[in-house]
Amino acid sequence: MHESVSRQSFLRDEFHGLTLQATVQRARIYAPGVSEPSRVPFQAGLRRALDTLAKGYTTSVNEQRHVENIARLADDLSTKHGSVLMAGRLRIGPAQKALNLFLKYLWCAGVIPTPPHCPFDRLVIQLFPPRDRANWTTLDSLDGYRGLVSAARRLAGTRSLAEWELVAYNEVSVAARRAT
Repeated sequence: MHESVSRQSFLRDEFHGLTLQATVQRARIYAPGVSEPSRVPFQAGLRRALDTLAKGYTTSVNEQRHVENIARLADDLSTKHGSVLMAGRLRIGPAQKALNLFLKYLWCAGVIPTPPHCPFDRLVIQLFPPRDRANWTTLDSLDGYRGLVSAARRLAGTRSLAEWELVAYNEVSVAARRAT
């Protein structure tokens, strides 16, 4: 039993680290001049918020609730950690990336059922027709986010967004690695 708990704890810690890296790597979420030690409370807050939200995904979550969770994540972290964030705010784009990616990891590990959406980043958004594309790093509206969801749904057909994105992301990633 102890070994199983240790493995789960390790994986969750890895999922947190990978999620944080993918969320902040390109999105420039920190205010200029914010030191690495000053970022630690935000990072810890993001981890706690993701863990808290993930508890609600052990059963299926509808789309409205999921979008509300993204907005709450952005708003709560902005309120608590605005002093270290660009313009005092965690934008919707990085918030959706963090929550959707964390849920993707948990889903792939068999911890939760299929999440309602998928992480939207450059690799996925580039698959959309040009009129449906948006820069996830600067996106800060729920309507803009819903536009990404609609564009993905058109491509996903009958598959869930999570299943569609998993296949599409893997295909795009493999092609990108082969090109380098």
